[in-house]
Amino acid sequence: MHALGARLVSLGREDEARALVLRWAGSSAGYQADALLRLGERLPPGRRPEKEIKALIEELAPEERCNSIKEHPSASVAILGAEAALRIVEDCNELSGSYVRIVALARLARALPEPMRAEAARRAVLAFEAGGADADALGNLCEAAPWMSPADAARLLSTCLFDASGSPSLAGVFQGWASLTQLAGVLRRAGGEEAVLAASDEVAIAGRWLHKMAISQRDQ
Repeated sequence: MHALGARLVSLGREDEARALVLRWAGSSAGYQADALLRLGERLPPGRRPEKEIKALIEELAPEERCNSIKEHPSASVAILGAEAALRIVEDCNELSGSYVRIVALARLARALPEPMRAEAARRAVLAFEAGGADADALGNLCEAAPWMSPADAARLLSTCLFDASGSPSLAGVFQGWASLTQLAGVLRRAGGEEAVLAASDEVAIAGRWLHKMAISQRDQ
């Protein structure tokens, strides 16, 4: 439905596109806000339904508002404004919404104007720590690594590395959740390319040592 609406907009049939997506959304303020955010991003400035979207967003609970930002970070910044989008996410303080808030902040780090990206990344790391290091949010958080401070990146590494499964293994440290592979961007931000290469070398050395130990035990 959204793809069809976008196609109608590209053909200049904006009224039909709007009617289509709103009919699909029904009476739900959340669905309507979602539909108009998607459609509004396709429209040129001046023809976006900014007032209507803002009114719909106001009807939603804090976590629902935050989820709208999470799902449509670029459209939210373009239509609601950068400051408003960041404020909506910060207003989502419910414990049940910690994942939504972390991911929304991490995605905003890419969508916000450059001067605001570092602040969004900083808040995302803080929210991740406060929310108990939500495993599901880590992938999105890693994508915000380019805008983290080196200190925040280092802290995130110390929070996550070796915690992939509760019982660290060489394979778990090198690949999978909270591994060097997933955290490579964070590691690069914390210590540069040299840190990534050094960590890879250490894993390789450990791997060779374990391989020799396995051969030795097999031969005994």
